[in-house]
Amino acid sequence: MTQTSEFQVLCKEARQCWRDGEYQCAVELFEQALEIEEVSETHQHAGMAAYMAGDTENAVKHLIRATHLAPSNSQARINLGAVYNRRKEYKLAIDALRKGLAMDMHCAEGYFNLGMAHRHQNEPKMAIPALREAIRLDPKMADAHVQLAEVYSGQGNYKQAIELAEQALKIKPGFEAAQQILDEAEQGRDTVKASSKNLDWIAGVSPTKLDQGFRELTDEQQVADHRHLVVLAHSIHQIANDVLLQMRRELDPATRQVYRIVSRPEKNPGTLTEAYAAFKRATKSYKILRDRLGVKMQELRDYEESMKENNGE
Repeated sequence: MTQTSEFQVLCKEARQCWRDGEYQCAVELFEQALEIEEVSETHQHAGMAAYMAGDTENAVKHLIRATHLAPSNSQARINLGAVYNRRKEYKLAIDALRKGLAMDMHCAEGYFNLGMAHRHQNEPKMAIPALREAIRLDPKMADAHVQLAEVYSGQGNYKQAIELAEQALKIKPGFEAAQQILDEAEQGRDTVKASSKNLDWIAGVSPTKLDQGFRELTDEQQVADHRHLVVLAHSIHQIANDVLLQMRRELDPATRQVYRIVSRPEKNPGTLTEAYAAFKRATKSYKILRDRLGVKMQELRDYEESMKENNGE
């Protein structure tokens, strides 16, 4: 048997092992073939077989060698980015993926992995266009719908998050991750609606209604009193809105990250230490705003009590 024939036989056997799910066997056969002839595509196949076998270090080695042998091998670069994502080396992932996508702008998986890398780097503005492009290129990619839904939900854009999660469930019925983000987004939407309703009475207070509860004061005193009360109500409304905004942008994502790490640690990168630090920062900001709101609400209660005293109640 010639070397070329032996190389082809080994590659054929390796591909069969891959199809059978015997990835470590595939790696070993591809590596035997590479000892006979070093080919970029074979390094690429060996790298992905190693990745499937859980050996990301060997996967990186083969994929980097594939790009050195053939710098135009875009798929090797895109696959390398996916492996770096698995290793949580997100900056390296972004670099490899961008180089690969510059050569192949029609790879939905590449854009999906790029969006994932930017998500983990806490760069939602970069993640959104990458994930949207992945969906445009492959409208049936349910995972991309879910990832984009999570980004939007984290920004408080519950409407789009719900639409994307629902679409993911149509593509892949029973998709647990899609159902989870759908439930979270609907809960977030309902919380915002309920909170907004509770604030409507403040936003809708009219001078006429305020005048009805005034104490017996001179005209000049009534004008000053009315102005103070309107400013106080506006201040309460503004701080309350700030509280809601902070909850949507920081506190809600922080608590959801804790839940994800605890409930599905294998699918959610990060540690509880990191999640707790983010939660602690969010709660500190929330407490400051909450205390400010409490002070203003106490001022309003004091005003109400003074009215009762003056009216002899």
